[in-house]
Amino acid sequence: MSTASRPFSLTAIAVLIVISGLAPLATATYLPAMPLAQAELLASPVAMQLTLTTFILGTALGQLVTGPISDRTGRKSALLAGLALYLISTVAVALSPTITWLIWWRVAQGAGAGAGMVLARAVVADRVHGTAAAKLMSLMMAVGVVAPAVAPLFGVMVLQLGSWRWIFGSVVVISLLVVLAVVFWLPETRQRGVGRTAGPGGREGRTWGPFLALTAANAFAFAAMYSLISGGPYLYQAQFGFSAESYAALNGVISLGMAAVTFFGTRAFGRSTRFGVLTPKRVALLSLSALLAGGLIVAAVHTLDAPVPVWLIALALVTLPVGLASGSLMALAMDASPLAPGSASAIIGVVQAVFGAAMPPLIGLGGEAPSGVIAVSLVVASGLALGMYLVGAAAPRERSR
Repeated sequence: MSTASRPFSLTAIAVLIVISGLAPLATATYLPAMPLAQAELLASPVAMQLTLTTFILGTALGQLVTGPISDRTGRKSALLAGLALYLISTVAVALSPTITWLIWWRVAQGAGAGAGMVLARAVVADRVHGTAAAKLMSLMMAVGVVAPAVAPLFGVMVLQLGSWRWIFGSVVVISLLVVLAVVFWLPETRQRGVGRTAGPGGREGRTWGPFLALTAANAFAFAAMYSLISGGPYLYQAQFGFSAESYAALNGVISLGMAAVTFFGTRAFGRSTRFGVLTPKRVALLSLSALLAGGLIVAAVHTLDAPVPVWLIALALVTLPVGLASGSLMALAMDASPLAPGSASAIIGVVQAVFGAAMPPLIGLGGEAPSGVIAVSLVVASGLALGMYLVGAAAPRERSR
């Protein structure tokens, strides 16, 4: 592969994948233990869902602050500051004596994780755009979803050795390794004091309309996915009757399927087909259409009160296109932005986080039988994602001269 098509070493790509996966690592490992933490802390289901919501809001705060700062100071220093916050707050989360303590420290933990999310996208946008950026961002999504797939299994293994607090203790150890990897293997892609200038391709003449529409499309797609993530423990364990181990295993299989579809989908970018070249636009359209179709299938399964095996198939179908949709939409939004990569990435991340943060309380309204709320959320969110994409893709990208 040429230098143009591989602007980063494989080691640097691996580091980008890991730092962008810190958020799912801090959440997915904890999901199987939520009922145990709820019992120990004497918390309600809604309060436990707030530990997810506050984490997402924290990622929004971290991205909003870190992204624009990194446009001025450089990427690595901002990233290391965020990782330090992630490390300290994870220790505090592990020691939480009450549900209130846990909720507030999850905000700080999310802020640290947000630094990794926003800067992984910005680092990619510093060097590539278009199809090359879509490939890298989708690849990050593909390998990144392995974290949510493996993390619940890892969380269950840790639970065999100790309490739910040990899960966050293991995240502390992983965080220390990530800091060392960033220090030694991640290159600096933006020099201090560069200002608002863009990455590859320039930003001259670009307007806000397409950028905001594509950003909203990505946020709605994320909200659809997060309705499954936040409702998963109660859907599988309370409503379907699975054990924590079975839930983790099933979630892992479904997530690995999504990772496989996303990984092999990235190899199709730029290829000619009977329908034309598979550009990021076409991949986004196909993925969002598949996401909406999957949501409608889930709604039908709920309406027909189908047996659990049919539910599992429907849930698998709706998750498969999410990685490709998100990677393509992020690359398209970054390319459409009139802002520098760090600031653009921050806006994308904040909007995504706000939309995602709204899902756990909504899913919590379903109590321990959330299938109906999940079905409605999937259909509405995926439909809005497709609609906003069509608006963003059709809008002109440049000011008329």
